[in-house]
Amino acid sequence: MDPESFRRFAGQIRRQTPNPGKGFFAGGGLLIALVAGGVALNASLFNVDGGHRAIKYTRLHGVQKTIYPEGTHLMLPWFEKPIVFDIRAKPRSIASLTGTKDLQMVNITCRVLSRPSINALPTIYRELGQDYDERVLPSIVNEVLKSVVAQFNASQLITQRENVSRLVREQLTNRAFKFNLVLDDVSITHVAFSPEFTHAVEAKQVAQQTALRAAFLVDQAIQEKQSIIVRAEGEAKSAELIGESMRQNKGFLELRRLEAAREIANLLSGSGNKVMLDAQSLLLNVTGDDAKEILKMTKSFKKHPNRLPRGQKRKRRSETETSDLPMSSSLTEEREFDDDEDEGSRKKVRWENQTAETDGKASTSWEETSQLDAADEKISLTAWCQYDRVGAAYYDPVKCIIYVLEDTPETSHFDLTKMILEQASPDMVLTSSRSDDKFIDTVQDFMDTSGGIFQIRPHKEFSSAKGRDRLLSLQLLSDLPSQDTNNPPSSDRDEDSSSIQPRNAYDFMRKQRDITGDPATKRWNASIRLSNFASIEVSPLCMASVGVLIDHLVRERAMDDMDDGGINSLDVRSIDSFALNEVMQINMDALFSLQIFENESHASMHSDKTKEGLSLAGVLNNTHTSLGRALMRLWLLRPSLSLEVIRARHDAVECFLTPENQPTSGTIHGHLKGIKNVPRMLAVLSTDRAKISDWQGLLKFTIICVLLKETLSELHSASHVEIIKKLIATLDTPKIRDIGTRINDIIDWEESSETGRVCVRPNIDEELDKRKHVYHGIDSVLSKVAEKICQTVPPEYASTLNVVYFPQLGITNLRCYTTGTDFVGFLICVPMREEWHSQAGFQALDGWSFQFSSESHVYFKSQEMQDMDAHVGDLHSLIVDREIEVVQGLLEEVLVHYDAMCAICDVCAELDCLLAFADASNLGGYRRPHMVEENIIDIVQGRHPLQEMVVDTFVPNDTRLAGGLGNGVTEEGCYSIILCTGPNACGKRWTIGARLPYQETIALERKCQRQRSLGRGMKSHICTGKDRWVAEGLSLESHAAKCAEMFGIPGRVIKRAQHVSQHLSTHEIGQLLDEAMSEKEVRDLQDAEAVCRRFLAWNLQDENEQHDVKRRLGDVLGKTHHDHHHDDDEAEIKDT
Repeated sequence: MDPESFRRFAGQIRRQTPNPGKGFFAGGGLLIALVAGGVALNASLFNVDGGHRAIKYTRLHGVQKTIYPEGTHLMLPWFEKPIVFDIRAKPRSIASLTGTKDLQMVNITCRVLSRPSINALPTIYRELGQDYDERVLPSIVNEVLKSVVAQFNASQLITQRENVSRLVREQLTNRAFKFNLVLDDVSITHVAFSPEFTHAVEAKQVAQQTALRAAFLVDQAIQEKQSIIVRAEGEAKSAELIGESMRQNKGFLELRRLEAAREIANLLSGSGNKVMLDAQSLLLNVTGDDAKEILKMTKSFKKHPNRLPRGQKRKRRSETETSDLPMSSSLTEEREFDDDEDEGSRKKVRWENQTAETDGKASTSWEETSQLDAADEKISLTAWCQYDRVGAAYYDPVKCIIYVLEDTPETSHFDLTKMILEQASPDMVLTSSRSDDKFIDTVQDFMDTSGGIFQIRPHKEFSSAKGRDRLLSLQLLSDLPSQDTNNPPSSDRDEDSSSIQPRNAYDFMRKQRDITGDPATKRWNASIRLSNFASIEVSPLCMASVGVLIDHLVRERAMDDMDDGGINSLDVRSIDSFALNEVMQINMDALFSLQIFENESHASMHSDKTKEGLSLAGVLNNTHTSLGRALMRLWLLRPSLSLEVIRARHDAVECFLTPENQPTSGTIHGHLKGIKNVPRMLAVLSTDRAKISDWQGLLKFTIICVLLKETLSELHSASHVEIIKKLIATLDTPKIRDIGTRINDIIDWEESSETGRVCVRPNIDEELDKRKHVYHGIDSVLSKVAEKICQTVPPEYASTLNVVYFPQLGITNLRCYTTGTDFVGFLICVPMREEWHSQAGFQALDGWSFQFSSESHVYFKSQEMQDMDAHVGDLHSLIVDREIEVVQGLLEEVLVHYDAMCAICDVCAELDCLLAFADASNLGGYRRPHMVEENIIDIVQGRHPLQEMVVDTFVPNDTRLAGGLGNGVTEEGCYSIILCTGPNACGKRWTIGARLPYQETIALERKCQRQRSLGRGMKSHICTGKDRWVAEGLSLESHAAKCAEMFGIPGRVIKRAQHVSQHLSTHEIGQLLDEAMSEKEVRDLQDAEAVCRRFLAWNLQDENEQHDVKRRLGDVLGKTHHDHHHDDDEAEIKDT
């Protein structure tokens, strides 16, 4: 089809077809055009809200200088972008820590109202950006505050606060203007000094008041002194006049005596009850020692008619003398009882010429008397507990023994004290006034329950030095028993032999000693024997308790029996250690010997502290808590004797050492690190010395308790372990969690760390929140009040003034001693004027009252300030007081669970020790022992925990011992301990070998002995042990003496050595000085004395004596010429 035909066909079709889409497409295009125009118009407009300004940034020219005010403005989309600034003043508080001129640190908070300069908005955007305040204000505010505060002292910051604020405002305004910022207001909202400075100010105020009070006391004392002097002078003058008058008229005394007699007669005459008593018949005229003896005898016979009183001398009676006793028997004593003999010594008697029935009656009479004595005596106990250590002593009147308990660590529950009281059952307990309060309460409760007597004695009586002196005075320690009963005393021998024997050189020494003994020697003997019982250095509490006990016994004896014999009359037969039933008491010597504890100096030369050295405590003590370390030391000092307790501890250690429980045990031990000494923290919280760290430690304790309860459930097969059951029973998780939540909700930790005291969170107490809100806004109120007061003050009086507030003074109405007025927190501060330095003083305006002044300012009180004191009050003190009340309420809620928390701490301490035992057992490879009731020790491959640490090679040893088997027991495998002593090379080792089977000796020793014996032909004896034999029984002879006799030592030398050894073994070496000389020794001594006398008579200055010196010397020595020839002849005969 040609084109022309196609056009005709198309035109025909258009003419025949209707046209409905023409209007639709036209309307759609118009709508699209309208939308596009709206979008373009919206993109071309931008709004500037109220309080804002805008600038434009173009892609072609950058930031434009035109500033657009509030309203709607046009811009080219994509090419231009509007930037809107908020030109309203924005507040910002900036805190700064800086130092004053006198080097005091101060925290200052400055509140700034800043806004950008409108004309410099393009410059601000170009140089700083839209966060211009974050970039500029912190740096310039800190710099200005530091520079201004450094110009003033700490006191001037308060007294010249207006000046400080003005300088800060001016400098900040100038600095901010350089950055195109406008500061509408600059104010210092908070000024806080360091706690040390605040305490120093308070201490200064207290010191000033104390000084004034001290001056007043000094004046008062001076006046009292003058009055005493005047009174004494008047009394002395009066006494002098009375004495003078009495000397002049001696009948004055007789007159006074008669007047007194008349008054007595008048008094008796008026009484209807008159009795005439004969002084002679009533023995009222007996005085002195006779009266004392009569009273003693009367009281003793009243108690026991059949017995003579103690201390009364009994005379020897003959066998034929008839006794006055009702039994009509004759009494013959075996020995004489002197007055100086100990009262407590037993009297041995025998009844003669009586039948068996009479003997039985007499014996019964003496037994009844002894029972009455025992009933009258009471058990007295003294104890002193101080600094968690206790020492005690008590006297058993039946056995006449003093039992002492050396200083031993005590727990907070005083378990040891209760054990002592229950075991001793005392009738009277004495303690010091300086003992721990809880210890006194424990003893008081026990004695109230048992019905005994409890006394608190003055602390001065509890002196360790005094106790040592009392023990040294006991005859038990000072008097040693004499072993040589056959020989008479030296003085008797001297008297008996003085007439028949010549004097010798030992006579002078014998005469110096009295028959009763030398006091110095007695004290020396007592001091040596005292070291076996106690020591001042190791047990001062025990020594002081013993001294008080002895003094009490002496007082009781003097009051009951009228006995003034003192300590010498006290019957003490022995001093023993107090053995407890449940624990083992180990003294310090045993602890040192066993190396349980070993203190060594610190490695640092600058530290004087000590640390634990190579000791058993150092090996076992892997505890993580302070309570655990204390309990571990207590266990090592007082090991338990209860098999039940020991087995429970072994069960716990075995449970912790199982492979599946070791990770959980490590986790539990790690949790225990965070437990502090909670009982001490609770005690501190109950006082006014609590710190924020104590509350933090208590909160951490609650968290750890919850973690422990969750971790304990992960232990396998731990249901039978006693410590686990005890810990689960004491851990009350809901209560502990509530305590921790309550503490965390009330205490504001951040504010508390900043202020150094315990602060309360917001929304806890409504009244507290209101006070804090007012306190934080007080600066603006002070500024407004200062502006109002300035309007009423003449300019010539004060160019500037300021209203200040002293939080440390508050409204407690402290007295000003200069003017006698009261001043409180709010004061008007005025600069010091020159004319006020003169004697005219300060001039206050009408309605103003002077309070005090400083070097540069004067402080006044006005009616406005008094109104503020009455209506506003001391805000800081009110806030602190209210916070104290809130915290005190929290503390009361916590203290309700005091016992429960202490119980948890005790169980955790025990758990800490058991975990430490488990760690030591795991590291050392120790195995659990099997505990039995029998007295048997059976150790296989035993190791020493300390010895194997210091040697390269350690050989384990087997031990098999059975206590109390004695001789002749042939039970295989069990042996008792044999004490074998003797000199070197005396056969001790072979003696031990004879008791042991040869197969159980060490292999190396067996090989060495076998090789040595094979060369001597003794193989058969070695294997059987028949070459060794031991005599049964105790050997008191010296093997060295036997060896010396075999090797030809003279017999007299051996006997002398044995004699000296005997005295040395019995500590009686002093008796060697009392031995009498033999006849030969006496002759030799006389010959020596004659030689000395002839030598002293020889005049060496005489010329006649100088010619024949040899002859004269022979005369002095007693050898003449004839004697020399005689000696030569005898020598020749002997040679022949």
